Amino acid sequence: MDLDAYVAEHGAEWRRLEHLTGRRRLDAAEVDELVALYQRSATHLSALRARAPEPALVNRLSHLVLAARARVTGRAPAVLGGGRPVSWPPTCPPPSTRPGPGGAAWPRRSAA
Repeated sequence: MDLDAYVAEHGAEWRRLEHLTGRRRLDAAEVDELVALYQRSATHLSALRARAPEPALVNRLSHLVLAARARVTGRAPAVLGGGRPVSWPPTCPPPSTRPGPGGAAWPRRSAA
């Protein structure tokens, strides 16, 4: 994948998504545009990760997609690296209550 060509092709969409994500108020058309750009940018991020894992670009686009997701869902963005732990997905139950193979609960970790 030619990263320069990919950024040139999609950079305007990412800048627009960044602009919409940072606005305090959006009208109905802008909300629709935000959702569409968020979905496309998440797809772009997936393609970058799979074909050209350029760390700086992947990191920047990851943060943009995360911020846009928070704006679309109305949730505060999870902190990546060094902040509070990221629970993904946010509604995932604690490990001790998740069903394991055959419906059994995952075993609890013993305190070390």
